[in-house]
Amino acid sequence: MRQLFALLCLITVLFSLPAIAQAATCDQSQHEWVPTRYYHPGELVHYNDQWYRSRELHEGHQPGRGEFAWEAVSETPDCEARAANAKPETAAAQPHSDAPAKDSPETSNEQAPAGEASRMTVDTACQDSPQWVFSKAYEVGTTVRHEGHLYKAIRPSNGDMPGVAMPPHWRKLETDCAGQ
Repeated sequence: MRQLFALLCLITVLFSLPAIAQAATCDQSQHEWVPTRYYHPGELVHYNDQWYRSRELHEGHQPGRGEFAWEAVSETPDCEARAANAKPETAAAQPHSDAPAKDSPETSNEQAPAGEASRMTVDTACQDSPQWVFSKAYEVGTTVRHEGHLYKAIRPSNGDMPGVAMPPHWRKLETDCAGQ
């Protein structure tokens, strides 16, 4: 009877090994890096025969270039275990929109007299918009001042300089704040 039990245990273990081995690794083809996709902190990608883990919300940062956005992972990750322990995503990346954000400089001056509307919009927009700061994260719709111009975030931004970052995270507005 013991031999039969031992044989059944051995058979069970042998048939379970392929499933365990398959569950222990991620499928590279399902985790290929896509430059136009947003990556949330902790997401895994496979790029140039290496696994990487995202450190922050970003889009377009290429893994393996020494940027902070990605951390190289030394071992093949266990995607099934990560999926079982993952929390549901609470804040998906915002889609691109050119529509003015509520209370943005483009929509904030609806009651100004006709002769003063333009000047008041420029003055108010420039004064109400904070100076862009490298170390700050900005959400879609945020308006900032940078080098005498106003910019509106069209993508989430972490240190992406207005007018420079690719893919673009900012849209330059018509307002000129050079003297302010």
